[in-house]
Amino acid sequence: MERINLSHILNTIKGPYLEIVSKYEKIPKYLIDNLNSFFSICVAAEIERLLGEECDPIIDWQKFVVISDEKSLKVDRSMILKSISIIFTKKGPGIHFISDSEKNFSDQDYSLFLACTHSKDIYLNSQNLELLKAYFPIKKLFLGFENRIVWPRQIKLKNLLLKFLSIGLSGDRHYSEKEINDYLSFFHKDFALLRRYMIELKYLYRLPDGSKYSRHYV
Repeated sequence: MERINLSHILNTIKGPYLEIVSKYEKIPKYLIDNLNSFFSICVAAEIERLLGEECDPIIDWQKFVVISDEKSLKVDRSMILKSISIIFTKKGPGIHFISDSEKNFSDQDYSLFLACTHSKDIYLNSQNLELLKAYFPIKKLFLGFENRIVWPRQIKLKNLLLKFLSIGLSGDRHYSEKEINDYLSFFHKDFALLRRYMIELKYLYRLPDGSKYSRHYV
């Protein structure tokens, strides 16, 4: 499975909202709030259908939705969806996406995709689904701010976390130590700890001279 497009959900539910809004000179805020709530429930249901994992539609949904065009396979973190809005244009009311960086995108030019936004890189290919599946068993390890993790004591959780970190690396390239450190420091300030465990538990392979690293498939 590659890109998981969520715009079909929005296209199904947006019609009645746009029709109601067209009768007003000013868009009622409660209608926009209701649209976001309805969409969030649909996203949670889609996650459960795809992964068999429960998702809180009130708290979690924005963590899994990104704005992108139809071609990009990698998305900048500034494109994480913050909210959906209805805006009046010359052609009438239309749906717009508000990103985490407060930028505005029309649904005529951009779509919404399901993605794992808890990794340093946001993918819209099969790696994305791998990351989503690996994220849910360890989601309690992520703190409430940014993407910082709590290093677990349980061996099982350590392995699940290290597996998630390894999936976030591309499997078809080599990394320098600096690149690995930069990647791991996104999740934890003690990147050396994460790197050492990944090597010891064979989630990361390091050349004998320490010059290159690559993802291990376990």
